[in-house]
Amino acid sequence: KNGRDEAINISDIIEKKLDKSKTNKTMTILPMVSDKINDYPQVKKCLISVEANWKKGKIKPKNSVEEDKQKMYLGYVLTNLYKSLEWTLKHVVNENPVDKWVDLLINQNYKSNSDLISKMAKNIGFTVPEGFSLLEVAPGKFRAVSVGSVELQPLLSLAILGASNDIMHPLRSLAIKNKDWLKIIYQLKNFRDAEQHGDLQKNKIKVNEAQDFKYEIYETIRTLLPKTNVKENVKGKEV
Repeated sequence: KNGRDEAINISDIIEKKLDKSKTNKTMTILPMVSDKINDYPQVKKCLISVEANWKKGKIKPKNSVEEDKQKMYLGYVLTNLYKSLEWTLKHVVNENPVDKWVDLLINQNYKSNSDLISKMAKNIGFTVPEGFSLLEVAPGKFRAVSVGSVELQPLLSLAILGASNDIMHPLRSLAIKNKDWLKIIYQLKNFRDAEQHGDLQKNKIKVNEAQDFKYEIYETIRTLLPKTNVKENVKGKEV
């Protein structure tokens, strides 16, 4: 019996070491977030893809063939940043349920929903241009989200409505940090849509633009999913 128990303990130790090794590898790839990113596997998967493609996409091309490859890699960066934001918002909405809002939205028309969401976004502190299409969402989209769909626009709208009733909602922190955040997400969506449709002429994103989007989305994820925020050591103290 003692021998069997010892074998089990050794097995447990090996398994824990393997898990720790796997976590350390992830953190090497994703130094911008804490190991709590493992609690959000879909977001983590997207960020790993972002980093892999960014590593290739930021290299200065030497010829037209490499230029085309760079466009492809940067396109993948944008697509996965967009997906990571979608999954982040999915977690935010799940953690801050807005069932009553969904019931209202699916029974209102397109225009009424847009006006309501835009008003709430302004109340939170975001800048919302007139006729801002990012917040124009058909009622059916909200119904789809309520049964598991992961799509940015309806999830963003639901997060905004959730924040309108909760001063501790993480989306309010974004509004404090950057009142123009919605405009940035709108620009990302436009680039991502062009990449998805293979419109290389329209999607002329530059390396520094992709880098700016990376910064903004990483900052967004750390704000909306506070557990993933990185702790830094300053003079021996963790802050």
